[in-house]
Amino acid sequence: MKESKLIQLLSTFSETEWKEFEKFAASPYFNGGRNYIPVLKYFRKIINGKDKQNPEPEDIYKKLYPGKQFNKSVINTVLSGFTKLAEEYLSMADYEANPFIKKNGLHNQLLKRNCDEYFRKETALELKKAEGSMFDLDVLHFKKDIQENIIRLKYKTNFDKNIENDVQKRSDYRFFISYLWFINEYRDFKIMKTILNKTLPEQYSGSVLKQINSEEVIKYIEKNYPELVNTVGLIILCYTSNDYYRVRDAFFSNYHLFNPYLALNLAYVIEGLIVDLINLKQQDLTGERHKLHRFMLEKKLLINSRTKALNTRITENFIYIAFWAGEYGWLEGFLKDYKDSFAEEMRENLINYASACIFYGNGKYREALKLINLVSDTLVTMKLRLKEMELQILFELGEVELSYFAIDNYIKFKKNPLISEWNREIMESNINAYKSLMNIINGKKTEESTLILKKLKSTKPSQFGEWLIKKISETDK
Repeated sequence: MKESKLIQLLSTFSETEWKEFEKFAASPYFNGGRNYIPVLKYFRKIINGKDKQNPEPEDIYKKLYPGKQFNKSVINTVLSGFTKLAEEYLSMADYEANPFIKKNGLHNQLLKRNCDEYFRKETALELKKAEGSMFDLDVLHFKKDIQENIIRLKYKTNFDKNIENDVQKRSDYRFFISYLWFINEYRDFKIMKTILNKTLPEQYSGSVLKQINSEEVIKYIEKNYPELVNTVGLIILCYTSNDYYRVRDAFFSNYHLFNPYLALNLAYVIEGLIVDLINLKQQDLTGERHKLHRFMLEKKLLINSRTKALNTRITENFIYIAFWAGEYGWLEGFLKDYKDSFAEEMRENLINYASACIFYGNGKYREALKLINLVSDTLVTMKLRLKEMELQILFELGEVELSYFAIDNYIKFKKNPLISEWNREIMESNINAYKSLMNIINGKKTEESTLILKKLKSTKPSQFGEWLIKKISETDK
């Protein structure tokens, strides 16, 4: 049963969820649920036990019906029913987690039952609460749903002079929601184009977006919905503006208005803007990217509330950007304060990587080399960055023979199928520049060096690439 849907579901349950699931199953509302309590306790014991098991149907039957001959039909019925109960619990848990869905359901019922005065008071109170809550798209959906019901209520009368304003507000809310989805999907589509390095089919929503002036939308919000300027307006600004400092200042001032999950996503959008601007070579914003990382940490936007851990990919990026920006002192503090929050399965690798960066920054190259050689079984991006750091260290140590050996390994690694075309292009330019650097220090300078340096400067930036530009410029004088 290792790959069964039931085992997959139950393996995700936390201890709190198991307790809630048992209450759910025992509820009188689910008459059949009580019959599954022994099944629930059995699975809770084997899944949460020290020696996790993957029981076969025969094993489960023996525990539930000791002394009776195995009946495949009975156990299949039991397991099927228990799986449905677990699915119902998860559906209910999701419903319970979103108070707006529950409230909207109540509003619908109040209207259907003609409890109009009750509805007016209830919605007025809920709108007031929504204004004071952290913002996310659920809040905007909720406001739109309330407008829907307000209009339905007014349609009960023959004529209401105020209905036009409510229809307008509902229409605007619908547009804001659609527009936010469109710009989010368009960004995801752009990212996929970059990752896959190919032209993907044009989206209809993308062609629609080209017809909309985002600045005009923001101005419309400022004029008609000032209460949404720092939430809906800010989201639009983050996704559509190339004015980094304007976006950054608005986000830093208003991040607290958002649900933490949405605030974190907006921070990622802003980081994407920084990366785009760096790649376009419009501005040197590596230091700003590091500042954004610090902000995300200081405002506690990153720690997973359930696992209390930092995402490994994010942690690796934080280390890499701090290394690129030369923030070795900050990196020491980061390692001291957050190493216990690194994902357990990658903690040792991340600690060694960060420590190697710190040693490198302090000129302790041999110590750094020892640590990067200890990192194993890690993400392909970290492997790439470690190989590049190795080349830098070997150059600083003057280890010519080892440098050429590391060059060969780097070229072989470039063929790794997990390397994106984007990174492969950068790697090609960087390794050619490194070879040129080695030729210069070995007295083999050629006219080709100038062309390689020119190409390097036109390639998408990287920490290794910037280091190469600096070293070639210094050595080639």
